[in-house]
Amino acid sequence: LAWAGPAMAFNRGTFQIDRNEASGTLHLNFANARPTIGGTLALKSLDLGQYFLSSDAPAASSNIWSSLLGTDLSIPLASHFDADLRISADKVMLGALQLGRSAAAVTVAQGRMLADVGAFEFDGGRGNGQVSADMSGALPKVAVRGRLDDIDAARIAAGLFGHAVVTGKATITADVASNGKAGGELLLASQGRLYVELRNGGRIGADLRGLSSAAQKRATEGWGNAARG
Repeated sequence: LAWAGPAMAFNRGTFQIDRNEASGTLHLNFANARPTIGGTLALKSLDLGQYFLSSDAPAASSNIWSSLLGTDLSIPLASHFDADLRISADKVMLGALQLGRSAAAVTVAQGRMLADVGAFEFDGGRGNGQVSADMSGALPKVAVRGRLDDIDAARIAAGLFGHAVVTGKATITADVASNGKAGGELLLASQGRLYVELRNGGRIGADLRGLSSAAQKRATEGWGNAARG
C-alpha cells in the first residue's frame, strides 16, 4: 500500500468486490467531493446478476428473456464514485446469459457509465461493443452498440423465443437505446436497429409444408406444431 494524503494505491493485491474476487492494481483518491477509483483488475468470473437481477427474478432460468425481463437496474456506487477501470474476466454471468473471456474499459463520471468492451466470447462466437448507462436522472438511460460474429442463430433464437425460429451461423449488429428502471420497461421503451446476416445461408425453423397440409385438412389457429418443425 502506497499512501499519500487523500490518495492510496495498491500496486499488487487481491480484492473482493461484492463477492467477485479480482487481482491487480487499484488506486483510490478522496481529494474531491466525489471519490475516484481506478486500476486494472483481472477476475476468473464476474457475476453481474447482483447488480441487475431483482430478488424475485428467476436467476436460474434457461430463457434469456425470462432473466432480463425480471431485472431491476441498480448501480448504486455510480451515484457516489467516479471510476476509471480496466477489467478482464475469464467468464461473465448475468442470469441465464453467460459470456466467455471478456475485457472492457469502464469509466464512471457524475452518475454516467461508459463501458468499451474490446472483446468478448459468447456461444462459440466473438464480439465487441459499447454499453452506456446514464443514472444521473430519475429514469436510467441505457444504450448498447455492438457486433457479434459467428453466432449460432438457433441457440440465440431458442433462448429468446423458446424454439429455433432460424438456424445457421450469424453476424449480428445492434444499435439500441432505451430508458427505464426494470427489464420490462427497458424492453418496451427500446428503439434502434438490429441487423442479422447469415452469410452462408440459413433455415427458417417452421414446417411450412406441415402447416399447409394441416390448413387443408381443418381450420388452423396460429402456427401450432408447425412452429416446432
